[in-house]
Formats: sequence, structure tokens, C-alpha cells
Amino acid sequence: MAHIYISGVTCLNKVGMTKAIRFHLRLNLKESKSYTDKLLMDGEIRIEIPNNCNVHEFLVSLQQANANAIIVE
Repeated sequence: MAHIYISGVTCLNKVGMTKAIRFHLRLNLKESKSYTDKLLMDGEIRIEIPNNCNVHEFLVSLQQANANAIIVE
């Protein structure tokens, strides 16, 4: 299963990242924000991508929020 790895918070659009996670992973606001908060605290996160998610569209949405995101297998 694919994962998205995000590191660093320089110029991160926190609202944009939370919205991307919420839309693509179909999570509620609290769950989505917890990923953004974890990135801000730890400086990096790894998000498991469910099978029903278009990983490339998700990656583009995260990058538009200035997230330093890459796909890892």
C-alpha cells in the first residue's frame, strides 16, 4: 500500500493541507487537522493511502498547500 511522506513546515498552508487531507481521505475536520498538527509538532508525517484514494491527485493537492510531500511504497 502506498504512503505519502511529508516533511518540513516552511511556507506550509495549514488550512490547505487540512482541506486536502479531509477531501481526499474523506475524514472529518478533527481527524484531518490532527495530521496537520502532528506535522507541525514532529516535523514529518507518513499517511497511509486507502485504495479508494487517487494518490496522485492527493499529492498535487498537498503540494499546492506547499507541503513537501512525496509518494513512498
